[in-house]
Amino acid sequence: MNLIILISAVLLIALILLQVRDGGLNVATTSTLQTPVERRGPAKTLHTATILTSLVFVGACIASFLA
Repeated sequence: MNLIILISAVLLIALILLQVRDGGLNVATTSTLQTPVERRGPAKTLHTATILTSLVFVGACIASFLA
């Protein structure tokens, strides 16, 4: 179980660092407001992989805690 937690944690860190920033709080400092852009192609795949990896990580942590 510890191996699953370790692998998913490292993978989750890598996936989060690979994602493109959308601007976030920078919108407040600029004069033009940007509308949210729908994720397509590789960005959508990366986003989905990040969500799935986070679910595996949280599930493994809970299972390890309960065992």
